[in-house]
Amino acid sequence: MLHHVIKITAVDRPMPTVRRQVAATNTGLYCRCGEVIAFAVTRGLPEIELEFIADQPIPVLCPFCGSKDHRRAEEIMQLVLTEENLRQHD
Repeated sequence: MLHHVIKITAVDRPMPTVRRQVAATNTGLYCRCGEVIAFAVTRGLPEIELEFIADQPIPVLCPFCGSKDHRRAEEIMQLVLTEENLRQHD
């Protein structure tokens, strides 16, 4: 599997989000409310492993609970979304 590093430069607005999709690879992170916030969606299994880096925490706005947070780029992950992992449970 190929490995790519994506550097996120300083941003003053929250990262744009897309509608998450079950049975697809969602690139994003879990909000503190437990919902998956997706920044990108692709069909099928990931062919490229992505690693995200940034010099500072990035602003994220949750489309589900409305909270704004600054998160580390290292928290962004790729996961094939299923009904079971759609929400992170405590």
